[in-house]
Amino acid sequence: MNLAEDSGAPSIHTRVPSRNNMSPETQYILDIVNNTLKQASLDYEIKGSTWYFEKKDFLLILELQRSEWGSQYYINFDIYLRSEEKNEKYPKAHKSDIKWRIHGEQIGVPEYRQAIDFEAWDKRKILEFLTMVLQKQIISLINSINSIKDVKEFVKKNEKNIAVTVQAKKMLGLPIPPEDPNYKPTIIIEREE
Repeated sequence: MNLAEDSGAPSIHTRVPSRNNMSPETQYILDIVNNTLKQASLDYEIKGSTWYFEKKDFLLILELQRSEWGSQYYINFDIYLRSEEKNEKYPKAHKSDIKWRIHGEQIGVPEYRQAIDFEAWDKRKILEFLTMVLQKQIISLINSINSIKDVKEFVKKNEKNIAVTVQAKKMLGLPIPPEDPNYKPTIIIEREE
């Protein structure tokens, strides 16, 4: 059953991507995500396994990333800040300025360490878990981050769990690590000339 299409014809914003090259696991997760986002009445566009939520000065990006080593899937939530030099309509997630890979401990589900695992979980558990994460975490984030001020607050609140580019820190008026008196690099690499 295609969960994303079971409640009527999809609109342009809930279009399920071509499934020619997708695994059954990827298709299953895409259906769950699309159905849940559609039920929340969110306006988005999808390219492959990446969902784009348009805001005035930035994009929120929800990305489903498959592991290279097995049937595990990661959920990444990214923010792409727009500028005069940087204004792609559908940027690849790796071009995002702010990156957050969702971990279970951060969202109150410790058994979800880092990945949705088709080798360890049955489909019912995947459906329940993914629906819960989307409804309790992702959808509320998408609805609450509407301005650059909201982005800045998100970064401050989650600074230990996210990666932020130097350019984004400058745009948001946040301290850049070398200027931060509490910054201590964990690894120092010295190169021989």
